[in-house]
Amino acid sequence: MAAAIVCGYSRTTRHYEKASIARSLAKDGHLKTDVSERLEELNALRKDVQYGEPGPRVSRANLEELVESLESFLDEVEALLPTREKQR
Repeated sequence: MAAAIVCGYSRTTRHYEKASIARSLAKDGHLKTDVSERLEELNALRKDVQYGEPGPRVSRANLEELVESLESFLDEVEALLPTREKQR
């Protein structure tokens, strides 16, 4: 949400809206990486664990790859933030 707020999007707590914003951030060129599908995946995994039914989706999740991709995305967001702050 930090990148979304810096780019002028409204805050939201709805996961489907967050995914839509993530898609727009990539489409509009604010970020290179579209994490909308990753957000939907993470939300599904969270629900599985939260409701006590981890099931096969959690056991199939490649957590190492997930962490690496999220670290890379966070670097991208961090690079965006100082750029926007300088423009204000």
